[in-house]
Amino acid sequence: MPTRTIVDDSVEVGGVTIPRGERVHFPVAAANRDPKYYPDPDEVRFDRDARPHLAFGIGPHRCLGLNLARLELKIAFTELRRRIPKFERLPGKEPHEHLGLAWGVENIHLKFPAAERETPQRCTMVDATRNPPGELFEPITIVLARSSPVVTDLDRDLHDPMN
Repeated sequence: MPTRTIVDDSVEVGGVTIPRGERVHFPVAAANRDPKYYPDPDEVRFDRDARPHLAFGIGPHRCLGLNLARLELKIAFTELRRRIPKFERLPGKEPHEHLGLAWGVENIHLKFPAAERETPQRCTMVDATRNPPGELFEPITIVLARSSPVVTDLDRDLHDPMN
């Protein structure tokens, strides 16, 4: 969470004078890049100790959903690695970062091989577009067979699922 304040009296910090009345922005997320706790902060390392991380605040201002969010992330990444053990970033497609209420990655472009199956899989679905409103849905069956390697653009899939 960003913190802002207005300087009451002129002060010198790190050799820089901040005049009285100046607005000062303290991006708390910058503390998550402290080399004392996070050597190589631009490197994704799942073995790091997450406890000193301030993404969810600290002390009495700590996020109530902290434990739920961490559990959801653990489950999501565990399932992703279980279901798609081999994936890589699509060359030439950099992740898009944004700084809003929270600093994060908006999309990551990945490529991964299609799942290999010995036999085609049957799946029953309901097509809501085939029935007028108020009528029961008619189930349809589709067959999922082996296919060539798939390249997916997560940004497109999440923002335009009909594409």
